[in-house]
Amino acid sequence: MLDQTTMNGVRADTSPAGGVKKNLAGLTHDLISLAELQAQLVAVDMRESYSRSVVPAILIVGALLLALGAMPVILLGIGWALVNLAGFGEGAAFLLVSVVAIGIAGLAGWWGVQKLKTAFQVLTRSRQEFAENVWWVKQALLRQQTQTELYRRHV
Repeated sequence: MLDQTTMNGVRADTSPAGGVKKNLAGLTHDLISLAELQAQLVAVDMRESYSRSVVPAILIVGALLLALGAMPVILLGIGWALVNLAGFGEGAAFLLVSVVAIGIAGLAGWWGVQKLKTAFQVLTRSRQEFAENVWWVKQALLRQQTQTELYRRHV
């Protein structure tokens, strides 16, 4: 490289490998920064999901405890009231009471599950951001590949 001319008193010492090294270092830095940001976003989304899921989880547990614990006594009382006050037969009264109780427990559980699903929709933001980041990396690699091919054609 001693035979190269200097321009403006500065010798051109950069080789193609140096340019590739610089571009690769920049791309690596960007990828690491992107991974850090993605991890931070997931952490924020997980904290938000947790805070949103506490109340629905309590609702579900409460519905289960209510259905399993206190309901037999209440249901028997309602059944006997239907037998004694409304003139129902014992079988029909207890069957009617149990069907209504299961329906109420099912609705409470369904409502809790719906609330829990909406609490975890926050992760959609992380998923969308990750998809955009992957697209950006692909585009950056494509641009890098195209620049390398153009350089090879030029040389």
